[in-house]
Order: sequence, then structure tokens, then C-alpha cells
Amino acid sequence: MEYLPNESLLSNSDSNTIMLTTHRIRYQDSKSLKSIVLDEVSGTEVKYISQPVFLLLALIAGVGGFFLINETDEIYMISSFTIAIMFVLMYLASRKHVIIISSSGTKIIFQTHNMSKETVKNFVSQLEGQVIKLKKL
Repeated sequence: MEYLPNESLLSNSDSNTIMLTTHRIRYQDSKSLKSIVLDEVSGTEVKYISQPVFLLLALIAGVGGFFLINETDEIYMISSFTIAIMFVLMYLASRKHVIIISSSGTKIIFQTHNMSKETVKNFVSQLEGQVIKLKKL
């Protein structure tokens, strides 16, 4: 990445996929490149995202298994409960802890899989501090 005049690096991830400079936040992976000028940042979120549809499917399969308890062939009940468990596991696997940085035109969403809670807090605080500093100028 080439820096703008008077721009310097404040923080970056171990893999350099996310970089915070004095002027912008930049995300780059093998598929995309997104950059937001810091005075355009409108919000920051730290949260889990997931696919709750898997829980709904697990509920449907589980209820189906419950209704099949009285059936003479237990294989249908066991299969239904097994499918319900698989959907719960798929839901748990779909959960991702992310930081979302928004502007009026785009969002940068990146996973925090190897970051401690303290590192995430420090990154967000550093970002917010730099945004406030630039907006006061």
C-alpha cells in the first residue's frame, strides 16, 4: 500500500488484511479491496454474525422427531434427531465474531478470529480516536 502525504500506519492485523492509518481504514484480501477515509466513518460495531436459519431447521427436524416417537420404526425418529443436531452444529459453525466499520457508501466487515477482546477494544478505540481527531480539524 502506498501512503498518502503525511499519512502513517497506526495499526494493522498480523496478516495485513486490515490496516488503520492516520487517514483511512483499509481492508484487502484475495477477493476484494475496501478503503474508507476516516472522516467518512459513520459507525463501528463489534458483534457475532450467524445463520439463524439453521436453528429454525433444527427446530423443525427436532419437532418432527418428537412426533415420530410413537412410530413403530425408530429409524425415522433417530434420523430426525440426528439431522436436528447437525443443524445446531452448522449454526454454531456459522457464528463469526466480526468488526463492522460503516460509512455512507460502504462497509468493511472482518473477522476477529485471532484477536483477544482487549486487542479488539484497543483497535476500535484507536479507530474512534483518530476519527474524532480528523473530524475536529
